[in-house]
Amino acid sequence: MTAGRKQIPLLLAVLFAVAFAAGLYGLLALRFAGGDLYPAYSTLRADPLGSKAFHGALEKLPGFSVSRHLQALGKLKGKEPRTLFLIGLDASFLDFADPADFKELERLAEGGGRVVLAFAPEGYRKEGPCDEPAEPDQSDQSDKSDKSDKSDKSDKSDQSDQSEEPDEKPSPAGRWGLTPAYLTQRGEPLEGPPGAVVEAPFALTGPLSVHTALYFEAPAPPWRVAHLAGGRPVLIERPFGKGSLVLLADAFPLSNEALRHERHPGLLAWLVGENRQVVFAEAHLGVTSSPGLMELLRQYRLHGLLAVLGLLALLVAWKNAVPLVPPAPEPDGEAEAAALGKDHFSGLVNLLRRNIPARELPEVAFREWRRSFGRELEREGNRERAERVEELLAEAAKRPARERDPEAEFRQIVNILAERKLR
Repeated sequence: MTAGRKQIPLLLAVLFAVAFAAGLYGLLALRFAGGDLYPAYSTLRADPLGSKAFHGALEKLPGFSVSRHLQALGKLKGKEPRTLFLIGLDASFLDFADPADFKELERLAEGGGRVVLAFAPEGYRKEGPCDEPAEPDQSDQSDKSDKSDKSDKSDKSDQSDQSEEPDEKPSPAGRWGLTPAYLTQRGEPLEGPPGAVVEAPFALTGPLSVHTALYFEAPAPPWRVAHLAGGRPVLIERPFGKGSLVLLADAFPLSNEALRHERHPGLLAWLVGENRQVVFAEAHLGVTSSPGLMELLRQYRLHGLLAVLGLLALLVAWKNAVPLVPPAPEPDGEAEAAALGKDHFSGLVNLLRRNIPARELPEVAFREWRRSFGRELEREGNRERAERVEELLAEAAKRPARERDPEAEFRQIVNILAERKLR
């Protein structure tokens, strides 16, 4: 009963620890299930701002292979044609993207892939400052000096431009012949580009909502306008090598909210194209993964192995803390210990029996006696008795072991040493 009562606090502690771990796991599961830990337009986010519904819908289609790419675009392996989605891009990508990234996009398109760039909604841009006349307190000399400085700078710039060859613009907008533009709050509605006839390559189930101020100003061939919003191109496409490039000014049609309230299957099917291998890039959103031990465990689904190892560790800790065998009752008093043969004298006898043979016991006893009473041997009579004992042991050593009687020899030694008490 005592051992059982001692284990009750330990069991309660284990139960509380398990309940706490279960509650913590539940909270984390809710956060990760909702996906609000991930940035907007991520395919790992399940709330209205994410695009997990589009990713999951493609996964359920027969014959499709859908995956996420959580590393740099240069680490995208494979040369087979595929459709690559970059959802939620910032509009600055068209001007300040890493040259290695858009060269990789061109490589994928040239190999027969379809690259879809869907940009996050952009706000209205304010108009630039109007030209105002110069202030009257400015002197003529300052004006002249400014004009002369400007003229000198312009001359130098003209000479440098003539001496140096024009560099190619290291940006997608320059390489692809694009001019991104933004609506202004006071701007007049712009008409579509001259001669831009939109032949819709897909059917819409209703009006396509646009929640961005970004559009593509007058895209020239080989760009083809696929959709206009307010007379402005917001969806364009062009062939590139064996594949194609698609730019969508507003990524809202790919979001979970759009698939719930404003679904356009024709548009989504057209964006995917004819490829049956679809890849969603996430690195541009900041969702990346570095290969390591945990990544390999997730890849090969070794979660059960971790659970088994954790269970074994708990069992080992439990075994070391609480023995499964009930403890033996403690001896009560010296009498009980003596009855069990565990007193000091019995311990000494057991030790001597294990380490000293019986025939050597007289010699070992006499040697220990001389070591203890070495000073007493200097007195009269003691040395004589010691010599007699040595002669006795020498004669006994000459006899065979079977003929020796250690007990009798020990008695003789005791008698010789007891003839006269030590002084």
